[in-house]
Amino acid sequence: MLVEKRRNSQDSFLNLIDKDSSIAIDISSNFVKAAAAALSYKDIGYRLYNALDAKTEDKKAIFDEADKIIEDYRKRCLECGVMDFAMAVDFYNSILLKEEDYLRSLKSRIKYLIVDNLEEAVPMEINFINTLIDSVDGAMMSYNPDGGYGSIFGGNKEYVENVLLPKCEVEKIETAPYTCDKYMTEFSNMLFEGILGKENVKLKPNGIDVIRMPEAVLRSDMLENVVDKIVELTEAGYSQSDIAIV
Repeated sequence: MLVEKRRNSQDSFLNLIDKDSSIAIDISSNFVKAAAAALSYKDIGYRLYNALDAKTEDKKAIFDEADKIIEDYRKRCLECGVMDFAMAVDFYNSILLKEEDYLRSLKSRIKYLIVDNLEEAVPMEINFINTLIDSVDGAMMSYNPDGGYGSIFGGNKEYVENVLLPKCEVEKIETAPYTCDKYMTEFSNMLFEGILGKENVKLKPNGIDVIRMPEAVLRSDMLENVVDKIVELTEAGYSQSDIAIV
């Protein structure tokens, strides 16, 4: 509703053809990612704009508008006594974890830490673990040095390696995969290495083309890029039924 209101009354997002709902989803998603990364919501537009390769005044205006909408959204939520996920994480990080009485109570109640998939942890989670790890009686954390899917949501394994692993005794465990056949593991490794190494990969014996789409700052841009690629492949003679989007 805030996006629609600003668009109609203040001519915001003039250079975007996206629907109000798509813009709102992008803004909300980045609000959550900023909170999970322990970053201020006030810097979201600034950081996204400075991450662009091609910077223009039109794009800067779009990200400035996004910051204003987040500010209005937070204000409206507070007026209504409502919290979403991003606000809850933000308040916990910026208020509760800075209160000595709360931290004292937290550390007195938690004696052991057990953490799974540490490689997918976001900075906020890593900071939380780091706050407690020196006060607990023991901790056990599983970590895959090859990484995981968490980078999509802001997971930062380099931060894990810099902040947490130096405090741990590392035990390397070699295990066979029990959840799938060996040939599927080999296929997975080949696909993974191919995607990391090249943009287009030939997988034998089926001759499948794997095309890795470039990363986009906005989710709407990502979707449009994928659609453009499908149109391009279709016009080049590929059947749509032979195209899989992963």
